[in-house]
Amino acid sequence: MGILYKTIFKIVNSGSNSACQSQRKLFTNKVASLWNELPEAVISATSTNAFKDKFDKIRSQQLAANNTTMVE
Repeated sequence: MGILYKTIFKIVNSGSNSACQSQRKLFTNKVASLWNELPEAVISATSTNAFKDKFDKIRSQQLAANNTTMVE
C-alpha cells in the first residue's frame, strides 16, 4: 500500500516494523494515524489556541455526523 503525502506535517509510524517492543509503545506511534487523519487546515494552525479551536470544530462535526456525544 502506497503512502500519500498531502502535507509536510505527516508523522511516519515505524512501530509496526520495529523489532523493539518498547518502541511500539511510544507516543508518536500511538497517535500517528490520528494526527495524519486531521485536515490540513487544523494541522497548519498558526497558534495553539487556533489549533484547539479548529480541532474542536472538526471533532464536534465528526461527533454530530456519528450521532455521538463528547464525554468530558
